[in-house]
Amino acid sequence: MFWVLSVGVFFVPILFYFFTASPRLQVVDPANPQPQPPGIQIHVSGALESPGVYTIKPGTKLVDLLPQLDLLDSATTHHLNLAKTLRDGQKIRIKQSPKAPVININLATKRQLMSLPGIGPSLANTIIRHRNAHGAIQHAQALANVIGQKKTSAIQHRLVF
Repeated sequence: MFWVLSVGVFFVPILFYFFTASPRLQVVDPANPQPQPPGIQIHVSGALESPGVYTIKPGTKLVDLLPQLDLLDSATTHHLNLAKTLRDGQKIRIKQSPKAPVININLATKRQLMSLPGIGPSLANTIIRHRNAHGAIQHAQALANVIGQKKTSAIQHRLVF
């Protein structure tokens, strides 16, 4: 009798738990009755073709996500921590790099020429002297003859001839 009573006292709380515990509820969105796919959702905005909410695997790092996004040519990610593990509900903003001003090589002042990477006072003076002596610089090859091909290639995207 003692053993029966002891076993009964031991199992009563367990039975009570199973019979009174409410079933776990699953929250379903009325507009979308299918359960959400497994993963976390992040909001990506800024300089990309398709900003919006993306569903990714938990534990994904930002460096793994970026190649999957269609970033614009003007996008910059230097402000982001690429090693960061993304978490649900996070917002990532992709910034646009500021556009450098375009300089007309034939009208630029010494100061404007010196704002170009790799062009110091002596090269700026060389360009101005060449313009004064030979006229307008018509194309990149003509500039390369004055300052060299390597420097011309580095600044060509910022010039108008």
